[in-house]
Amino acid sequence: MLLTSLINFARSEQTNGRYVLVPFAWVFAFLLSLSRVAGVSPEPIVSTIAIVPDTSDVPAIVEIPRDSPDRDVDETDSTDSRPVRPAPVPQPRPIRQGSFFADLRQPLDYNDWRVSTQKNDEPKAYYGGPWLIENIIQQHDRLILRVQAGKNGTRPSMAEMKTREKYGYGRYEVIMRPSGERGVVSTFFTYTGPWSGDPQDEIDIEFVGNRPSGIEYNYWRAGRKGAYSREPLGFDFSERMNLYAFEWHPDEIIWYVNGVEHYRSPRDSARMPSHAGNIYLSAWTGVKAMHAWTGAPQFEESAQAEYACVSFTPFDGDSYSCSDMWAQDPQFQADDAVLSSD
Repeated sequence: MLLTSLINFARSEQTNGRYVLVPFAWVFAFLLSLSRVAGVSPEPIVSTIAIVPDTSDVPAIVEIPRDSPDRDVDETDSTDSRPVRPAPVPQPRPIRQGSFFADLRQPLDYNDWRVSTQKNDEPKAYYGGPWLIENIIQQHDRLILRVQAGKNGTRPSMAEMKTREKYGYGRYEVIMRPSGERGVVSTFFTYTGPWSGDPQDEIDIEFVGNRPSGIEYNYWRAGRKGAYSREPLGFDFSERMNLYAFEWHPDEIIWYVNGVEHYRSPRDSARMPSHAGNIYLSAWTGVKAMHAWTGAPQFEESAQAEYACVSFTPFDGDSYSCSDMWAQDPQFQADDAVLSSD
């Protein structure tokens, strides 16, 4: 009974078997020696091993030197073992209500655009031929507006398109490569007129192929021409895509090239446009009376202006625009931004 009590005590939660093992061993050794002196054959005390605690699950504490090759490189005593949180991926700004954005590398959305189909054959017309829908050509990385040379005495054909909606004060942007062919005009402008019950109000960016190192700015109010300016660009506009823009304020217009201010209209001009207009894109050649400005056409088969993006953002909005595309898309920083007009 004494032995059983000792065993139960060693197994109890109030003690640890390894600390009582040594005194137990001395007690059992003393009893064994007494039994031998008395001539009594002792019974085997195999149950004494039961008081030894099972330490197989208790790991030994071994200090590994820091310079040891066995030291784990992923130890938790490093400067900061917390996982690094990945940086958030920037999300594009949304297209806000009242704004307009068109990626012209995608199939043309005719809910946003109307294609011109006029014959331009009235006596006072200054366009040299009809607008034809087949002269608007979709490619994987741009939209082409083509001018097709006339054959066998026929007039050339051209291309024009406009937004279905009208837009007012704000920032207008386009990514485009104008034609560098003599006699061809490539444009980006706003316009409204008598056909929609308005006076003729207009803001122009025009590129004339026989002057490929310059750009022309203009505006109209009620059919009366405002200040006109022809400004040098410092590069050949026909060589690659560039970002062109203008901001239309109630009292002035500011034009930009690749995000940098390029020209500013006179302040508080009496001929500053005031009516909202449609956004137009066109590539055309003029009648003979226009050749003093455009030059006579000198292209064998065709010429083309190329467009990748058009956007409008009102001043009180913050919307995704062509400037965002220009800054973020590798296409406009790479060599393939150059495309032959052939």
